[in-house]
Amino acid sequence: MGFTTDAWAKKAKKPKPQAYFVRVDPSVHAGEVWKVKIDILDAQPGETFTYHWQSGFSSDNKWYHLEDNAVYSGTHTPEFGFKTKVGATKGFPVPFRCKIVGSKSGKFYSNEIMMPDVIPSESGGKARAYIVHIGSSVYAGEVWKVKLDILNAQPGETFTYHWQSGFPQDNTWYHLGDNAVYSGTRTPEFGFKTKVGATKGFPIPFRCKIVGSKSGKFYSTEIMMPDPIPDKDHPTSGKYKEDYPKYIGNGVIEVKWWPGEDNATQQKDLRYLVTWRKKPGNTWYESKIYENITSYKITDVDPDAKYEVLVIVSDKTGNRKFYPYKTVSTFSAPTAGKYVAGYPKAISPYGIKLQWESATDGTTVKPLKYQVQWMKASESYWSMGYRSEEKAGMTKYIIGGLMENTEYLMRVRVVNANGAEAFYRHAVVKTPSVTYFEQPKFKDKRISVVSKRDRAVTLEWKPAQAGWKPKSELRYKVFEKNVWELRWIFLGEVVGKTEYTVTGLVPDTYYRMFATVVNEEGRSTDQTNYAEFRTEKKRDEIRPTFDEGAQVTVDEVTETSITLSWPQGKDNETKDEKMRYTIMVNKRGYANPEGRTYTFTDLEPGSTHKYWVYALDERGNRSKPLFVTVTTKTPASPDLYPPSVSESGAFGATFKQPTLRSGGLKQVSVTPAENALKLSWPAAVDDVTPVPELFYEVFVKKSTEAVWPAKPLGTNKLSHTLTGLTPGTEYDVCVTVYDKTGKHTDYPWVLKAKTKPSVVIPHPASVDIAPGALELQVSASARLMATVLPENVADKSVMWSSNLPDIASVNAVTGEVTALAVGKAEITATANDKAGGTKKKTIEVNVYEGAMTQRLVTEVCIMPADLTLYEGEEMDYTEDVQPAEADDKELTWTSSDPTVATIAAGGHVKALKAGTTTITATADDGSGTYGQARIRVRPKAAAAEHKATGIVVDQKKCILKEKATATLTARVLPVTAADKGFRWSSSDPRVASVNSDGVVTAHLPGGTALIRATADDGGWTDYCVIKVEGTSVQLTPNVFTLEPGESLELQATTQPWDSPMTKSFSSNNLSVAEVDKDGVVKAKVVGDATITVTLSGGQKATCDITVKKGGTPPNANEPIADASGTRIWAADGRLHIAIDKPTDVEVIHFSGLLLKKFRASAGDTSVILPIGMYVVKAGDTVQKVRVD
Repeated sequence: MGFTTDAWAKKAKKPKPQAYFVRVDPSVHAGEVWKVKIDILDAQPGETFTYHWQSGFSSDNKWYHLEDNAVYSGTHTPEFGFKTKVGATKGFPVPFRCKIVGSKSGKFYSNEIMMPDVIPSESGGKARAYIVHIGSSVYAGEVWKVKLDILNAQPGETFTYHWQSGFPQDNTWYHLGDNAVYSGTRTPEFGFKTKVGATKGFPIPFRCKIVGSKSGKFYSTEIMMPDPIPDKDHPTSGKYKEDYPKYIGNGVIEVKWWPGEDNATQQKDLRYLVTWRKKPGNTWYESKIYENITSYKITDVDPDAKYEVLVIVSDKTGNRKFYPYKTVSTFSAPTAGKYVAGYPKAISPYGIKLQWESATDGTTVKPLKYQVQWMKASESYWSMGYRSEEKAGMTKYIIGGLMENTEYLMRVRVVNANGAEAFYRHAVVKTPSVTYFEQPKFKDKRISVVSKRDRAVTLEWKPAQAGWKPKSELRYKVFEKNVWELRWIFLGEVVGKTEYTVTGLVPDTYYRMFATVVNEEGRSTDQTNYAEFRTEKKRDEIRPTFDEGAQVTVDEVTETSITLSWPQGKDNETKDEKMRYTIMVNKRGYANPEGRTYTFTDLEPGSTHKYWVYALDERGNRSKPLFVTVTTKTPASPDLYPPSVSESGAFGATFKQPTLRSGGLKQVSVTPAENALKLSWPAAVDDVTPVPELFYEVFVKKSTEAVWPAKPLGTNKLSHTLTGLTPGTEYDVCVTVYDKTGKHTDYPWVLKAKTKPSVVIPHPASVDIAPGALELQVSASARLMATVLPENVADKSVMWSSNLPDIASVNAVTGEVTALAVGKAEITATANDKAGGTKKKTIEVNVYEGAMTQRLVTEVCIMPADLTLYEGEEMDYTEDVQPAEADDKELTWTSSDPTVATIAAGGHVKALKAGTTTITATADDGSGTYGQARIRVRPKAAAAEHKATGIVVDQKKCILKEKATATLTARVLPVTAADKGFRWSSSDPRVASVNSDGVVTAHLPGGTALIRATADDGGWTDYCVIKVEGTSVQLTPNVFTLEPGESLELQATTQPWDSPMTKSFSSNNLSVAEVDKDGVVKAKVVGDATITVTLSGGQKATCDITVKKGGTPPNANEPIADASGTRIWAADGRLHIAIDKPTDVEVIHFSGLLLKKFRASAGDTSVILPIGMYVVKAGDTVQKVRVD
């Protein structure tokens, strides 16, 4: 049966006016004058109203006009007079009601009151009375108020009030209130209750007598209590109970809800109606109306469908309220699996890890999606907790940001493509207490320099220990300083790694560095020893160029996109294939293309854009730009119709249903072959899209199957050959044409087109993978499906492989992919049958990080720490907030003595009078971290001209994208200094350069440089740390010579050092030298090979390896031997070892780098080494050797 909602359910609740009568004459006759006074709530100043009134006689339903457009003023409208209806008799109540229409916001104000009964004339004074009602409906015992206006009363007079029920059988006077002192013109309001026994809808008349204390006056009046006011308030709906409504099987949907509430109807008397419809569809079905129920079962629903369910609650008056609409799927739900043994489990005081087996589903083809839900065990409903995003194929998840020593309830929800869901069992896990875990400490405090350059160095140290915590989760901080400076600089933080690359150093300079280990609160608990070293000398900085006359080419312009290309950039050192490019967009941002073409999307139609294209070499030097201005196309006219395949070209003539006969439409021609069907068709037409720009797609399936796989062809494609088909098999074919807006039309379908029978043995023609791309969170896994075509090949098996197994590994047989580290990898499926050539398919897998908790500020430093100003001077402090990854770096600035110096937001300080004050900058993220600096203010008279005493740079740290710019400013102190000149310089111009105006340009991704301002007077300096976003990689060494059988461990360092990208190694000549996943190279035969390290982001670096045989060991000048008979010495640029049995040998550079590792045969062995100091380990013998 149909169901339609009432109009009142869609309207907002309107304000209600209050109304009362003012009588003019002490007696009432037909045609006499009365007045009504209306008090309107929520009216707007200046609003006008129209009033209508109606007689309450049952035979009279006509509205009579009272008065129009009375202007609202103050809180009441004026009084309005009207006459009683002709024919009314004295003593007969004349009820009426009034409707008030407001002029603003379309509001309707309405009320109903009862005209009072006639009042007989009495000696004494006269009183006017009206009624004020408190509730919205009338029941026995409810509270009303009466308000009396007494004429001729004397100041200070007191009164006694009596009231009487108007029922004929009740003549007893009931005492209302005594001795209310008269003040002004009105008495207070007095409350009374309706008489017990009154029923809703029955008028309750009453009258009141007032006795005054002076002159023996009697004041009396009679008014009629109005009819009960109808209950127009809607009830309040409750909520559905947890996980309801839901499909419980056997054609039944169960609905459960919490009861509603109402202002008049008791909860047990509320009525409920359950309605439902099948989607899509407009026919609603409904249950009977029941009182006081909170559950209902809908039966005989169809399987494999979706239903919309709605519960309606109503009170006894008929006012209704809807519960929310809910959609319920009756598709078969998946079958939940089990948790992996030992899971879920707490992995820290703040984290819990879940791992589960995959669910099964026999209904849908698409991968199942999983969601983790959790809440404190003390909470009542899952809706009070938290939930992860839904992810396809997810079987692992880590919940972070939890509270220590707390029990949590969790479950895994699995849902298929139809929306049907199931839950893994609930699990309870308690997080441990922080006090249970010991603080991390270094057992071995050694730190070594792995490699160094002119502006960078790589450090390595031994991992700390924390007992309970895995080493992969320990956090380290690194600090450095120039040996001639006093202040240590915090460089950064790394998690789970014991290697750090520092960039932005000054060439040919001595430095000292160390690392600390950090506890859960972010505080350092132990540190390594110091590493001291000297950086190498400076390198080349020549800028790349474009050929003279080179220009940017605009390849394509649409309404919302622009495609550009440009010629090859040239450089004196960087090869063409290693050149990089960047594009400045409208002087507001940068794009970093991977090649020499780039498409800008999501642009406004008809908008103009300016582009500057730069070439960059490997050192980060930037060329002069190529400039171009481009305007996007304006929007085309709206497309009203889909393409037409009608012979007449009429729009709207579509063909949707399969049939063998279709007159008046363009046909698809089919020519069969053994493994193929050759298709062709006439072009369609469209009302907006040009014929050459119409897009075609082919759908083909075996006639015995139900699924139609799609093959997109492209624009203006009027023929296509379907290959890889099974010989002698019937196929159904559909060609679909699309215009640019996506509207589409099918050509008449071709049914049961049969390929020719096969006369040869089929071999694989192609391989396909589903899905075509994959995104996984770290530690998640998913299974890929490979299809070998044509379907009648004898061998359909494939071999799976990954180009970067450190990022994403794959099972060679099953195709199950496991995400291991953040980055991108390629998964390839290769057909095992290679008789017809190797057939394979490759897809991309993107691995991303999981959810992270908030990072709080751990350190605030403000500069300068000690400052002297003179009265009236101003300056800006600079701040350094750590860590750089903190979510909220905003600071609040305060001065301990604002009469000496005030501080504004952003660190702007102004000196007011002589004295000393402390400036404090406190982090806003609630961590409580702060930094302080002292400022001394001297009298203005003391500000005589003198030498410079310092210099301040306005920024302490700046993070830029490659090719981005920033402007720095500096001030020489004090303001009275005779020489205020200064100059800018960069510690590493290949990372970031600076001009004489303080404009900094970023070059090398991942690098760090110090931009210094040096005062001409006294050489005072201050600096800003520039960090360039992005990542680069370097191999150490990059050239080396080995002998067959020798090994070398390469060191790959990234900029920045803590880049999350993973590394993979490869050799271009495996017959000469091979390399394992850790970068250990093993020489095999004489020849040359290039070893390449590739980051997951695509960045690369190489090392050239030469393998050649050594000569006869020369005589030693100073042979060294131990008791075992092992002799180790150096001569003629070679290391010589003489042993009596095969022994493992390690050659370690003095910096700690493992340079070679090989197994030496019995007898004499020699290897070529660069000049330097080495430690050689041969078996149990360890010897220091210098090679000259």
